[in-house]
Amino acid sequence: MLKKAPTSGSLTPFFSIRLCKMITFLCYPRCTTCQKAQKWLDEKQIAYEFRDIKTDNPTFDELAAWHQTSGLPLKKFFNTSGLLYKSMDLKNKLPAMNEEEMLK
Repeated sequence: MLKKAPTSGSLTPFFSIRLCKMITFLCYPRCTTCQKAQKWLDEKQIAYEFRDIKTDNPTFDELAAWHQTSGLPLKKFFNTSGLLYKSMDLKNKLPAMNEEEMLK
């Protein structure tokens, strides 16, 4: 079953809920979209494992699996408005990178 969390702007976070499986909720605590999604999960009494993405980054294997499962373009996994994205000039570098380089 697919549950949608409230969103702001053009971002659309989503969570795949399966029986007997805990959701891993990756969140940047200062992000208002993340805060709204967490509030929605709490209101719906949906259990989740909270992971602060700033202190507990996803592994290469996790990102690869999520990318494959999602069916989304890999670019959707980047925070294009983030400071790191901008400071690394990823907007110009990503088009020349292969998937493995992007996932690292």
